[in-house]
Amino acid sequence: MNGPNRSLHDEEEDDQGEVFLDDSDIIDEVAVDEEDLPDADDDDDDDTDDSMHIFTGHTGELYTVSCSPTDPLLVATGGGDDKGFLWKIGLGDWASELKGHKDSVSCLSFSSDGQLLASGGFDGLVQIWDASSGNHKCVLEGPDEGIEWVRWHPKGHLVLAGSEDKSVWMWNADKGAYLNSFTGHEASVTCGDFTPDGKTICTGSDDASLRIWNPKSGENIHVVRGHPYHTDGLTCLALSSDSTLAITGSKDNSVHIVNITSGRFNTLATYHVHGSSPWAATGGLDQKLIIWDLQHSLPRATCEHQDGVTCVAWLAASRYVATGCVDGKVRLWDSLSGDCIRKFSGHADAIQSLSLSANQDYLVSGSSDGTARTVEAVNPKAYPLADAQLTITILDLVQQAANYKQLKKGANEATKTLNRGISEFVVMAADTEPLEILLHLPLLAEDKNVPYVFVSSKQALGRACGVTRPVIACSVTTNEGSQLKTQIQQLKDAIEKLLI
Repeated sequence: MNGPNRSLHDEEEDDQGEVFLDDSDIIDEVAVDEEDLPDADDDDDDDTDDSMHIFTGHTGELYTVSCSPTDPLLVATGGGDDKGFLWKIGLGDWASELKGHKDSVSCLSFSSDGQLLASGGFDGLVQIWDASSGNHKCVLEGPDEGIEWVRWHPKGHLVLAGSEDKSVWMWNADKGAYLNSFTGHEASVTCGDFTPDGKTICTGSDDASLRIWNPKSGENIHVVRGHPYHTDGLTCLALSSDSTLAITGSKDNSVHIVNITSGRFNTLATYHVHGSSPWAATGGLDQKLIIWDLQHSLPRATCEHQDGVTCVAWLAASRYVATGCVDGKVRLWDSLSGDCIRKFSGHADAIQSLSLSANQDYLVSGSSDGTARTVEAVNPKAYPLADAQLTITILDLVQQAANYKQLKKGANEATKTLNRGISEFVVMAADTEPLEILLHLPLLAEDKNVPYVFVSSKQALGRACGVTRPVIACSVTTNEGSQLKTQIQQLKDAIEKLLI
């Protein structure tokens, strides 16, 4: 049988087979420095964009991003183009421009009920907006120079702002009325906030001091300054959820913990306090994220970056921390292991601000490149999650443990076994709603050096536990004479591999 007709192109390709050169064919030699050659191990992802939504309404660099605490899609941004915007994730180009500032919009903050938005500008003004419509409500005046930060009282519509003119101001946003001012700092007030209980104000300044105030009387309760406290201006502060501690960071590269009640401080060797655990995260231009154990003032994990860290955010009550960096990347870190588990690319310049959406599904970053970018599924709360085959093995062993009286059902009972040191491993259901009610278990298990794992179904976990109702967590307990000892050890080894 004859083959198909060959084309001229085919014949030309045949002629372009192997080519042999000898020394006479060499025209010239060019020296190449090895450093100029690409590294085979380089991960060049400059062209990658992991964003699921990009907001491009600004014409200058972005300074600040704030997500609504009640609407998971609503975001506010402000920047060097003297503009603020309200926009929604996933809704295309829809945006409400916030007109009124005559200089850069330096800071933004939503009220705790999500009804109002405050914007601060380098024009010295604080503007109040209706968060749902973007309509202007009022202008709050007082400071003579630019606004550095703005915060809301946790239980009402009182607004607090710090200024470059060394002062701090408080207003009633509903009435547009001045309430109090706090003076005493000797340089720009660079950071500040109400404590979570609303009873105290903490402010930090370029004068290297922290001041603690009574918001009602305006009394300066404590001044924290002088050696061995910071020797240079404060850049940021964060407050613990129980309103007892302030953590301050400075240009001198040091971090201190201050007891708000006494004014005393300790030294830790951009900052954000974990909502429920005694941990803090610090990031700096030294390219490091450090997770701190506040109870012992010791580092728990150090996470190395390729460039300086500009902003840090805990992902709600989880074990994960997000960092924004000079290289334009957002990175997600496991605070227990110190591992980088996700990296998000897309920005062409340094990230200036990070904010987490109300439902914790989205992380929004603002950059010097003039854009705000949103990435999704940033919070792998149910981690590690067993695959289908491992789930079968886990549920089978849980069922056997129930038969041998080596099982405790429920999150409270699992917690007790961990605290008593009798847990072999802990199993949790990934479809628990809200999952936050379980997230203390991985932290406690890690502290006790006990393996833990998630399975996909609380109903299936309930059946394995021998009940007809869903079970959100269980703990297989220790029994030295158990016939399950070998199986338990094998499964523990398999679970621990997921955590490496």
